[in-house]
Amino acid sequence: MKKSPNNSELTAISIFGVSKKFENGFVALRDINLDIASGSFVVILGPSGAGKSTLLRCVNGLEKPSTGEVKVESKLVTRQSLQTIRRNVAMIFQRFNLVERLNVMSNVLCGRLGKRSTLGSLLYLMRQDDMTIANAALDRVGLLSRAWERADKLSGGEQQRIGIARALAQEPKVLLADEPVASLDPTTGEEIMTLLREIQLEGSLTLLVSLHQVEFARKYAERIVGLREGKIVFDGPPSALDDVALQAIYGRPPNDEKFVSKHEDSIV
Repeated sequence: MKKSPNNSELTAISIFGVSKKFENGFVALRDINLDIASGSFVVILGPSGAGKSTLLRCVNGLEKPSTGEVKVESKLVTRQSLQTIRRNVAMIFQRFNLVERLNVMSNVLCGRLGKRSTLGSLLYLMRQDDMTIANAALDRVGLLSRAWERADKLSGGEQQRIGIARALAQEPKVLLADEPVASLDPTTGEEIMTLLREIQLEGSLTLLVSLHQVEFARKYAERIVGLREGKIVFDGPPSALDDVALQAIYGRPPNDEKFVSKHEDSIV
């Protein structure tokens, strides 16, 4: 497996002073400052409600920060720049976000819509190069032989592979994954995390993944950013994710019986 290039001098994602307060008064993010190096694999780790999903949604423009700014590939994320930003940023979702009544190929081809004209999208015209790219994406995730089956006939792990193929078909520079294994069993989840890591290395992609599984964060990430109640409480390599860091992220030491019970699938 190839190693990621040394792109530490290049920044793929820059988050400066970002806070997010929803209309109901809930504050999801509090003054987040974060730079993500190009070609790196970074995990946003934290419990439910920590702000992980909101942070990713601010990066791809699905949410607008209440304060602060986000840049992707040096371009400010605004309403005016969203179309350009989303050509380079792909998203993988926890619940797959597939059109289940469509076949696998049609779902993957949805990743090509941002590359074509509005008229072409409306007419649903696919060029031969779109099909070539979609075939390659399906082959990479091991589902080429099932391209013409309905998406809802596949297992959960296979449906997440469709989501990954759809993201690859977009030919992104930045790949976001929001709790991509939360709906999967541990074995399938590990297969998906391994696949994401391989794809990130092969394509020199910037991969930003939100997780709550400590084990997966330690095993796959190059860097871990811990969130708690919308604040960054840890930022460092997996080797630095010790008991003190886990207590800062989750609020209880990992040898606490209630903590272990709640996170028994995550703590190693």
